Amino acid sequence: MKRLLGSKPKVAAAVLVPLAALVIGLEATNATNIFDNDTANRENTGQNQPNSPKTGSKTKPASTTPKDTPAGRQTSPPIVGDKKQVEVTITSAGRENSEIVVRAYASGVFENGGSCTAAFTKGGAAAVSGQSTGFENVSYTTCSPIRIARSKFTSSGSWNLVVNYQSATAEGRAEQIVEIN
Repeated sequence: MKRLLGSKPKVAAAVLVPLAALVIGLEATNATNIFDNDTANRENTGQNQPNSPKTGSKTKPASTTPKDTPAGRQTSPPIVGDKKQVEVTITSAGRENSEIVVRAYASGVFENGGSCTAAFTKGGAAAVSGQSTGFENVSYTTCSPIRIARSKFTSSGSWNLVVNYQSATAEGRAEQIVEIN
């Protein structure tokens, strides 16, 4: 009998035991979520699905940093006070004919009626701002394009743009530098 089996059980054990130890070690350090039942719940509710285009400028909620989030685990944005902190993405900001047009969306919220505000600042120049309303779009909230007359900008050059999204239940912001010509 020993001759028929040879060293195969020893080889199998030599491979499987370290592999099992590796999986258990990774699970213990939260590097994997193999045994996490919550993963199935997120997949069933669609929370693991991408909800936005892959272009644009993003800022994440201040309290969600890689050191706060175990590897491989998704977290919901924190609720600060009564409002959920959401991620705002600026998809474009620039000149279109005689206007500066800002386009943005808020991930983590799906609602109509929120307020989107774009504020441009530049040292020594008067601040310029515009506003629009958010609307439901697929699985996130899109800001209607924010249109500001180019003539309101007192100078060309680099301006700091901050886009804020605010509603009764959610808030968030994004920033980027925009060249105004």
